[in-house]
Amino acid sequence: MPAQATCLTAPWTTTTGDLRAYVRRARTAGIDKTVVLALFNTDYAEANAQVAKVVAQRPGRLIGFAFVHVARDAGRIVEIVYTAVTRWRFRGIKIPGHEALPTREVCETAGSRFDYILRAIRKAGPHKLV
Repeated sequence: MPAQATCLTAPWTTTTGDLRAYVRRARTAGIDKTVVLALFNTDYAEANAQVAKVVAQRPGRLIGFAFVHVARDAGRIVEIVYTAVTRWRFRGIKIPGHEALPTREVCETAGSRFDYILRAIRKAGPHKLV
């Protein structure tokens, strides 16, 4: 595990973990809001439903982001995001950037509902700040 992620132990490996220890550390550090999103999954509609349960435990502190896979969820991204927005009040979209670029479907869906799209990127080799 990378050094900067050593504090990210359970419950980060499951959506059923106990967040009390994290909430205490966050409060001590002055963090009052935290974005929560699904782990990599083969069914993001179900994974987002699990995240919604976690967010519902602390709605004033936790913010849900809908996770969609641009290829596997193609054609149903609007449906997945609509559920996340209307039912669970999620406020952003997360897409796995190492597998595919954001599609028109993702961007149009996000643009009509969210201010945020979170895309993870993985770049090989040394990083250069410009």
